[in-house]
Amino acid sequence: MGAVAGLFAACGGGSGGSSSTEAPSTEVSTGESSSGNAEGFAPEPLCADATAKPTVDPMSLIPAVALVRGSEPSLALAEVNVTQTEVNVFVVRDGQLLAYVVCGTQVFPPEDEGEPYDGPTFADTAIDVTPQVLAKVEATIRDSHVVALSATPGPDGRIDYIATLTAPGGEFRVLLAADGSVLATE
Repeated sequence: MGAVAGLFAACGGGSGGSSSTEAPSTEVSTGESSSGNAEGFAPEPLCADATAKPTVDPMSLIPAVALVRGSEPSLALAEVNVTQTEVNVFVVRDGQLLAYVVCGTQVFPPEDEGEPYDGPTFADTAIDVTPQVLAKVEATIRDSHVVALSATPGPDGRIDYIATLTAPGGEFRVLLAADGSVLATE
């Protein structure tokens, strides 16, 4: 099983595992058990926490990446996303995509050698969010609840911040500027 597939199987979200050269999808674990994998086993999420915060904390992106980086000067990232219970950090090293899960101050490293990856990346030092990044979208979209925030490589070297929200009409994604301005919805 690949690093991304292993991460999603362990954390109960999404379905990764392809060896595409595009950035990984911004599917994230919501901290719930998955409906199962090829063997029919439904593993518990790594960061299961009955005291999970009711909101997504965008400011947890930076310290989580710093924990994964350790003493390295910088990381090449394909994606970083935060949910109510965890931060998923997708690192590119030597052409391999490696998936880490960070729960508070605990880092769960990849269980394998990763998957080949030659897609876009961004430097971890480029993450620049404010605590208010989600405030505008939460105030604008009635009865919505942010379940994840992702940082992915965007055009022209910028970072795209994508909020995943649930509302009475369903789940949708919103592209945000680092200050929380809404750039697009999908």
